Amino acid sequence: MDFLPCGFVYLALAGAASNHGVLEGMSYMALFGLGTIPMMLVISLSGKFISIKARIGCKNESGGSYCTCPVFDSAWGDVEREC
Repeated sequence: MDFLPCGFVYLALAGAASNHGVLEGMSYMALFGLGTIPMMLVISLSGKFISIKARIGCKNESGGSYCTCPVFDSAWGDVEREC
């Protein structure tokens, strides 16, 4: 189990800290947590419905996407700057 927060949690914490009071910040974080529950359930339960062969294929392909996503992201940033 990993308890290191992702970037979305840090973004939510910044949004909660920018609220005007403690109660507003607490409700902001509570709603953020409630909003993540459906997707966390889908991801955790999807492993039971996906075949072993498909999971191994996804695992093998994840390295390639890990390397190619920054390339596409930097290229998209160049396109946005030109517009």
